[in-house]
Amino acid sequence: IAQLLDAGVSEEGTPYIVMELVEGVPIDVYCRERQLNAASRIRLFQQIAGAIDFIHRNLIVHRDIKPANILVTAEGVPKLLDFGISRVLKPGGR
Repeated sequence: IAQLLDAGVSEEGTPYIVMELVEGVPIDVYCRERQLNAASRIRLFQQIAGAIDFIHRNLIVHRDIKPANILVTAEGVPKLLDFGISRVLKPGGR
């Protein structure tokens, strides 16, 4: 998950979040360009699944998971981005 740097509400009342700049390529492009085998793709998927599990346990629903919102860094680390339409659930509710 891209690191959260700041969050708040603007003077106009608009909520905002500021996240780290992630330099990388979309996960589908990364896999295709590097011709990753199934085992390597599964390892990437497991990391993203772990990130999704983490946000769900913290009552956040991303709502826009797609290859363009998962960038893989030069070091091969997948980062989940773009929480712009995410929702925070209330404990015990929806």
